[in-house]
Amino acid sequence: MGDLDLAPPGPLGRCDRNTVELALAKPRTAYGGVELYLGLAAKTAALLYGLSKSQACHEGNKRVALLLTVAFLHENDARLNTRRLELAEQIVAIAESDPTDHDDVIAALTTWIAARLQEDAS
Repeated sequence: MGDLDLAPPGPLGRCDRNTVELALAKPRTAYGGVELYLGLAAKTAALLYGLSKSQACHEGNKRVALLLTVAFLHENDARLNTRRLELAEQIVAIAESDPTDHDDVIAALTTWIAARLQEDAS
């Protein structure tokens, strides 16, 4: 993203791999073969929530959430049209949210992302 202040403070290899992998798998959550998160906005919201709430790294979890979410969108030929710090503000709000509000936070985040999602024409 061109800003070294956004880089994690240490090597990602020091993060708990299982916790990171659980967060990365969240967009693919399904029950009985039916996906829980439909569409790119919902999948991005699930990923962002999973990464923001995880404590996979000793420090830098919110920065890891930001970087991996941007990478996820890039891999899906999309991006968010936001002010520079707007996504960071969302990540902080997610990290500080009550875990019992999981579904409501992801639903609100899905709406927020959908309003800003720009998919590249292929």
